[in-house]
Amino acid sequence: MTQKLRYQFIIMSIVTIMLCIFLSMIYFFTKMNLENNSITMMQNIASHPFLPRLPNELQDDIRLPYFTLQLSVQGELIATGGGYYDLSDENFLKDLL
Repeated sequence: MTQKLRYQFIIMSIVTIMLCIFLSMIYFFTKMNLENNSITMMQNIASHPFLPRLPNELQDDIRLPYFTLQLSVQGELIATGGGYYDLSDENFLKDLL
Protein backbone atom coordinates (compact mmCIF):
# COMPACT_ATOMS: atom_id res chain seq x y z
CA MET A 1 0.00 0.00 0.00
CA THR A 2 2.69 2.49 0.95
CA GLN A 3 4.75 1.44 -2.07
CA LYS A 4 1.82 2.25 -4.36
CA LEU A 5 1.27 5.64 -2.68
CA ARG A 6 4.95 6.44 -2.93
CA TYR A 7 4.89 5.61 -6.64
CA GLN A 8 1.85 7.83 -7.22
CA PHE A 9 3.46 10.64 -5.25
CA ILE A 10 6.60 10.47 -7.39
CA ILE A 11 4.56 10.46 -10.60
CA MET A 12 2.47 13.42 -9.46
CA SER A 13 5.60 15.31 -8.42
CA ILE A 14 7.13 14.80 -11.85
CA VAL A 15 3.91 15.91 -13.55
CA THR A 16 3.73 18.99 -11.33
CA ILE A 17 7.33 19.94 -12.06
CA MET A 18 6.81 19.49 -15.80
CA LEU A 19 3.64 21.58 -15.69
CA CYS A 20 5.44 24.37 -13.80
CA ILE A 21 8.28 24.34 -16.35
CA PHE A 22 5.80 24.43 -19.23
CA LEU A 23 3.81 27.34 -17.78
CA SER A 24 7.02 29.22 -16.95
CA MET A 25 8.17 28.86 -20.55
CA ILE A 26 4.84 30.15 -21.85
CA TYR A 27 5.08 33.15 -19.52
CA PHE A 28 8.69 33.88 -20.50
CA PHE A 29 8.12 33.70 -24.26
CA THR A 30 4.93 35.75 -24.06
CA LYS A 31 6.70 38.42 -22.01
CA MET A 32 9.62 38.56 -24.45
CA ASN A 33 7.26 38.78 -27.43
CA LEU A 34 5.28 41.66 -25.89
CA GLU A 35 8.48 43.51 -25.00
CA ASN A 36 9.89 43.11 -28.50
CA ASN A 37 6.62 44.25 -30.09
CA SER A 38 6.48 47.31 -27.83
CA ILE A 39 10.09 48.27 -28.53
CA THR A 40 9.60 47.85 -32.28
CA MET A 41 6.43 49.93 -32.18
CA MET A 42 8.09 52.73 -30.20
CA GLN A 43 11.09 52.73 -32.55
CA ASN A 44 8.74 53.08 -35.53
CA ILE A 45 6.96 55.99 -33.86
CA ALA A 46 10.25 57.66 -32.93
CA SER A 47 11.77 57.25 -36.39
CA HIS A 48 8.79 58.91 -38.16
CA PRO A 49 7.13 61.20 -35.60
CA PHE A 50 5.54 63.79 -37.89
CA LEU A 51 4.44 61.97 -41.01
CA PRO A 52 1.35 63.55 -42.58
CA ARG A 53 -1.67 61.34 -41.96
CA LEU A 54 -5.38 61.70 -42.16
CA PRO A 55 -7.18 62.28 -38.85
CA ASN A 56 -8.48 59.11 -37.20
CA GLU A 57 -6.36 56.95 -39.50
CA LEU A 58 -5.01 53.94 -37.62
CA GLN A 59 -1.56 52.67 -38.45
CA ASP A 60 -0.89 48.97 -38.75
CA ASP A 61 2.17 48.83 -36.51
CA ILE A 62 0.96 51.11 -33.71
CA ARG A 63 -1.20 49.63 -30.97
CA LEU A 64 -0.68 52.14 -28.18
CA PRO A 65 -3.44 54.50 -27.07
CA TYR A 66 -2.11 57.84 -28.26
CA PHE A 67 -3.04 60.89 -30.29
CA THR A 68 -1.21 63.87 -31.73
CA LEU A 69 -2.38 67.47 -31.95
CA GLN A 70 -1.04 70.28 -34.10
CA LEU A 71 -1.72 73.95 -34.32
CA SER A 72 -2.20 75.39 -37.78
CA VAL A 73 -0.73 78.71 -38.86
CA GLN A 74 -4.07 80.38 -38.07
CA GLY A 75 -4.07 78.87 -34.57
CA GLU A 76 -6.66 76.18 -35.26
CA LEU A 77 -6.36 72.87 -33.48
CA ILE A 78 -5.81 69.90 -35.80
CA ALA A 79 -5.99 66.30 -34.60
CA THR A 80 -3.40 64.68 -36.85
CA GLY A 81 -3.54 61.08 -35.75
CA GLY A 82 -3.83 58.51 -33.07
CA GLY A 83 -5.82 55.56 -32.06
CA TYR A 84 -8.36 54.49 -29.45
CA TYR A 85 -9.53 58.05 -28.76
CA ASP A 86 -12.50 60.12 -29.85
CA LEU A 87 -10.94 63.30 -31.22
CA SER A 88 -14.19 65.08 -32.05
CA ASP A 89 -14.55 67.03 -28.75
CA GLU A 90 -12.57 70.17 -29.61
CA ASN A 91 -13.19 71.86 -26.25
CA PHE A 92 -11.52 68.99 -24.43
CA LEU A 93 -8.63 69.01 -26.89
CA LYS A 94 -8.15 72.77 -26.38
CA ASP A 95 -8.06 72.21 -22.63
CA LEU A 96 -5.36 69.60 -23.13
CA LEU A 97 -3.34 71.88 -25.34
